[in-house]
Amino acid sequence: MKKVLGFILGLSFVLSMQTYAQIGISSVTVPTNVLATGDTVTVSLVIQNDNFSSAYLPADYPARVSVGLPTTSQILRLAGPELYGQNATSFSTVTSTDAFNFQFSITDSIPAGDILRVSFKLLAIAPTSGTAPEVIVQLQYPDATPPGTDFNRQAARIPFTITGNILPVSLLDFNARKEGNKAVALSWKTVSETNNSGFAVERSSDSRSWNEIGFVASQSKSGNSDGALSYSFSDQAPLMGQNLYRLKQVDLDGQYVYSSVQAVSFDSERTFSVYPNPARDMITVAGLTGNEMIYIYDIAGRPVVQQKANAAMERLLIDRLPEGVYNVHISGPDGVRFTQKFIKAK
Repeated sequence: MKKVLGFILGLSFVLSMQTYAQIGISSVTVPTNVLATGDTVTVSLVIQNDNFSSAYLPADYPARVSVGLPTTSQILRLAGPELYGQNATSFSTVTSTDAFNFQFSITDSIPAGDILRVSFKLLAIAPTSGTAPEVIVQLQYPDATPPGTDFNRQAARIPFTITGNILPVSLLDFNARKEGNKAVALSWKTVSETNNSGFAVERSSDSRSWNEIGFVASQSKSGNSDGALSYSFSDQAPLMGQNLYRLKQVDLDGQYVYSSVQAVSFDSERTFSVYPNPARDMITVAGLTGNEMIYIYDIAGRPVVQQKANAAMERLLIDRLPEGVYNVHISGPDGVRFTQKFIKAK
């Protein structure tokens, strides 16, 4: 789909260009123009200098790529902003005139006969109906037009069809990262919000049991926003071992949806010991806090002994186990996990 759609868009656009134009958008490609709400899509353009004797786009004649989103239904938003370029080092930051239009300037020259590749991402936030709305991409010279060209008329139109339900909150860039050895920094962005109360931050060590560790209220006025908003939360007491995080976005009416899951791990600073090894009748597990579960698994992964720790040291009877290799697994309520092999002797 990517190659076919890109070829069609690029070809239809090139045929509409005037033959004497020296700089212009030679192709526009997208992986697909059929999306579900919540999907992102990367739009890529190739801007080409067909004049093989001169470089264009000097600093005093900056080009501007303008992108117009459908205004009839709020279906797409800029995801990011994200801007990538090949054969160029100078881009302006993305600016928006309203919720449906954004633009960025290119101040580098394109060498004679060379190309510039530029990409940006869009997020689908609502389904379409009827005729597919179009995204319009234009290359313009707002300050000056070199002789013999008409850049301001170069436009490519990309129709999009979107399925699914309207997203009450368009969530972007949910990330979790360590802050030193004792905290986890969570950050996320929204590009639009509808009836949003806020975000419950939930944590788990096993992806089955989740606990709410905080709540971040919506920054939007009355829970509604068409602009980008940034949020953050710091977990000052993460679990040792695996920490899984997700956001529970809660509407003003109590309905909710979950985000994707982010993972951060901390190595345990506690030290356990299992002895003797090999052992005949009993093993001792030391270094406990008294709240862990201790399991012994055989070589096939089957649990053969299970015991809850009630002290800093526990003894487990293994006299009835066949000789062979076993694994002691310790699982704590604070997320600590430890595994050690031992040999059951005759």
